[in-house]
This record gives sequence, C-alpha cells and structure tokens, in this order.
Amino acid sequence: MKSDSEIEGKRPVDRLFKLLETFHEELEQVGEEYELQVRESLPTAEGRAQAAAELNQKVDEAGEAARRKVTEELLNRFHVEIEELKADLGKKHAEELAKIKGDFDQAKTSWNAERQQLKAQVVQVPSGLAMSGKEIGDSDLVRVEISRVSSQIEELVIAIEDPTASLSNTMQANREYAELKSYLKGLRFSLGEIDV
Repeated sequence: MKSDSEIEGKRPVDRLFKLLETFHEELEQVGEEYELQVRESLPTAEGRAQAAAELNQKVDEAGEAARRKVTEELLNRFHVEIEELKADLGKKHAEELAKIKGDFDQAKTSWNAERQQLKAQVVQVPSGLAMSGKEIGDSDLVRVEISRVSSQIEELVIAIEDPTASLSNTMQANREYAELKSYLKGLRFSLGEIDV
C-alpha cells in the first residue's frame, strides 16, 4: 500500500482513486500468490477444486479486510478535511464580520459627527438672532435662514466644481446641493417670493 506522504498532497477524490487502485493491486497480488501455491501443492483435480474454493474464500476475506481498511482510512481523511474546511470557513466568516463591523463603526462615527454639526448650526441661528437685541418676526427668521442656506449652496457649488475632489465627495455634495436647493425653494415660497 502507498504511504500517506505519497497520497497526502492530492485532492480527496484523487486520493480515493489512488487508494482503490492500490487496494486492487494488492488484492490481485494475494490472489496470484495463493493460486501459485495451490497449483504447486495440489496436482490432482479434486485438490484443485478444494484449493479453488479455499482461494475464493481467502480472496473474499482479504477483499473484505482491505475494503474495511480503505473505508476506515477514507472516513478518517474525510473527517480531517471537513474539519479543515470548517476552520477555514470560520476564519473567513470572522474576517468578514470584523470588516462589516469596522465599516459600520466608521459610518456611525461619520453620521454622529454630521449630526453634531447640524445640531450646532441649528442652535447658532436662534441664539445669534436673540443676541442682536431686537424683536424678530417669522419672516425675518426665514430671511436669515435663506441667507444661511444660500451661503451653504455657494460652498457646495465650489465643492462640486472642484476637479481635485473625489467622486464620493462630489456625489455627496450634489446630494446636499439638491436637498438645500429644495429647502430654499420652500423657504422662498413661504415668504411668497415664488409660486409653485
């Protein structure tokens, strides 16, 4: 039978075929040796018939023993390979999970920073108006908001037209530009400056 090191480096199917081929060769060799011994020791026809029956029995026994051995070896190897595959899949799963968690944490941090920035902007407008010491009507507040949004739109136009900006930054600026433009139209409509 072939050594484990000769069979080890091949795929499971190749190793199975190699083991079956080795088993077949050993079985033929046992049969030939036994048949030769029987022919030499029993020259009569009756002796040959008995020898043939014994040969068949021994061949069957040897075949069954070899089949059990090969089956056991194959099962052991398959179990080892299955465990290796499980370990590889577990490792890949853990790596993917860590990557997804990292992406999520990064997006969460970015979202929190943007949220804090927007909160600060919302707080600055009313507090800035209250510090001026004069009464401010709703239309005055809307005009201040229009002014603030218009300046943000101008900054976004500059960011969109910047040829050195990355595609993702340009796309984000375009999205914000569209949102602020719609918001600005709503503010102007509330003052009666434009019709729908």
